[in-house]
Amino acid sequence: MRRTIVISTVIALSGLLTFRILAQSQVVTLKGQVVCSSCWFEADRKTKPYGSEADIQCATACSKRGVPTALAVTDENGTTLYLLEYGKLQKTEKGWLAYIGKKVEAKGTVREQEGKRYLKVDALTVIPSS
Repeated sequence: MRRTIVISTVIALSGLLTFRILAQSQVVTLKGQVVCSSCWFEADRKTKPYGSEADIQCATACSKRGVPTALAVTDENGTTLYLLEYGKLQKTEKGWLAYIGKKVEAKGTVREQEGKRYLKVDALTVIPSS
């Protein structure tokens, strides 16, 4: 009896883990702004939008120090940062710096690790500014 309960529990937990992994590996499309994950927090972005020359310079310096670049996705609940990783999208000489401050549509897979969200980017399209 006890062995049956243990085996049933293990099967149930493995099913939940499999569901969580599958849910995290779904392809998503997110729209947002490419930002430095550190510089983003240096100002109130509701009153001082990201993308000034100072923001670009800060992002460049942070990139040289290995600070991750993120996609800032804003909705009615606020802004969520997704740390960017290369998927099918190949890294160029400038890397993410070519996109800093730009609004983009990114397709890829999302995962969460240690309380941080990551987006493995397969395709990236710059959204023309109006």
